[in-house]
This record gives sequence, C-alpha cells and structure tokens, in this order.
Amino acid sequence: MAKLLLTCLGAPPTTYPPQYILGSDPKVGSAVFFLRAPLPDLKREIAHLSKSFPTAFIIVFQDASAQLRAEYFELGANMVGAVDEDVQLALVRVAAQFQTPGKLSCPYCPLQLTAEQLWWHVPLYHIESTRKHGMCPICNVSQRVIQVHIHDSHVPPGQHKEDQTGLPLHAFSIVVCRRPADGKFLMVQEFASEGFWFPGGRMDPGETFAMAAIRECQEEAGVKIVLKGVLGVEHTVHAGYRRARVFYLAEPAPDARPAKTIPDYESAGAVWVALHELASIPLRSTEPNDWFARVDQGCHVAPLEFIHEAAF
Repeated sequence: MAKLLLTCLGAPPTTYPPQYILGSDPKVGSAVFFLRAPLPDLKREIAHLSKSFPTAFIIVFQDASAQLRAEYFELGANMVGAVDEDVQLALVRVAAQFQTPGKLSCPYCPLQLTAEQLWWHVPLYHIESTRKHGMCPICNVSQRVIQVHIHDSHVPPGQHKEDQTGLPLHAFSIVVCRRPADGKFLMVQEFASEGFWFPGGRMDPGETFAMAAIRECQEEAGVKIVLKGVLGVEHTVHAGYRRARVFYLAEPAPDARPAKTIPDYESAGAVWVALHELASIPLRSTEPNDWFARVDQGCHVAPLEFIHEAAF
C-alpha cells in the first residue's frame, strides 16, 4: 500500500500510523495536515489549506475553547483536539480510506471511495457540513438527508445498526453535566453545523432513561458520568407523535477521560464551557442558557428514584 504524506506545521504528533511518512511541503496534496498551536496566522492557514486541498484532513492540535472550535471548523478544520490517542485513531481511519480503490463519489469532496469507506468518511471529514438533499452515491436513490441515510441504510458488516423504527412516544434523555472543579458544563458540538448543545438523545429499545443518559454522554461527548439527580421531566404533543424528555444532572466520573475530540457520526467533539461563554458560541437552541443558569443558581434536584423505571 502506498504511503500517505503527513505534513506537520508545528511539532509532529507523538505517534502516527506506519501508513504515513512525515513530510514538510504544504504545497503537495497531502492526506493530512497536522497543525499544532500556537502557530502564527493559524486561522488563515486553516482557511488556505481547506480551500487549496479539498480532500485533505486538517487536524488542529489544540485544547480549544468552544468558540475557537466553532471558528476552526467553520474555516475548514476536520478535527480539533489535543488528545494523542484521538489523533492516532483519526489517522488510522484516514489511512483506511486508501487501502482499497473505490468508485463512489463523496457528496462533499472529490474523493472516490468504496461503500464502507464512504460510511466512515462522511462523518469523519464532513461532520460540520450542513444537511444535504440529493442522490445517494451507494444506492442511487434521492434522499432528504444524505448523511443520515448513508449512516442508517448502508451500515458495514460488524458495525452497529441503529433501530430507526421509532415509538408512538419518542423518549429522550438529556444530560446537564457540571464539573465540580471549575463549575463548567459539558457541551457537544452537534452534527451538521447545528451548534453546541447538551449531551443526550433518543432511548434505544430496552433502555431506561438513566441508561440512555449515560450511553449518550459517552457516545457524543466521550465522558463517563455519574448521574446525581433529576432536574425535570417534559412531555410535549406534536402532530403525529408525542415526545418525552428527562433532564438529568450529572458530574464526570472520577475516572472520566478528556472530552471527545475525534469527529464521528455522533458529534464533532465536546468541550467544557463556562456559563458566561454561552453568549459567544453558536447554540442549537437557547435551552442550555436556561438549564445551566438554573443549576448554577442551585435549583431543586429530585432524587434519581423520582423516576421509577426498569429495563426488560
């Protein structure tokens, strides 16, 4: 298999897969650009590389704030984070795209990939791309949201296929996770440039609300949590369905790892945010302003036993 060039601006990563060789010429069509902050004109460099090399994977190695993460992704970065293991895994996934020649065109960039490579590629490279309507390159059928269709309908062998049948009552768990050390809240950088929001999501079949809260926080934010109580229960009626949401208060577990930085279908990453930072970052909705302020002011928290539930 051909070696792929890893071009570093700043010190190179401490580890990288054997499929890569280190290079130093950013004028070539490299597979990966690794930018270790601080670099002069970092934002201009990201924008230039993104425009000049549309198939490159741009990593900004920085423990960036929520505001900077949003700016870097908007300029064209594919990944932002300062966790060596995440960089290593991202490089492995990038290298895997070039092991077998493909003939399917990515809906967002000029790369030609196999169906399995495309399933990994779209969220890894294009997690921040807006929702796109168009023809699926795998099945040649028009789809309302290509990213979601590829992920749900063309799952490679051995990967988890999500149950999309739904329920008459759509049930969700939402996590307000506060770090006691500094009072910051955990936020997820959402799919398709939709802004930052709580960790949380739909319950899987057989799950309790509590189980879903813990799983979603791990999947979307990469953080193991301990549930501390129930902040609220919401039920709303919509045309054709009902929605129930349980809001949990949580803290990171003692052995929790740093917030996730490697992009995948669940999110572009996660970050700890102070209450005053909410005004300067894009939000999926205004709900975090309300819930974070309530927790910060010491609102009532019901015990976990407030919701009696059991998994079958």
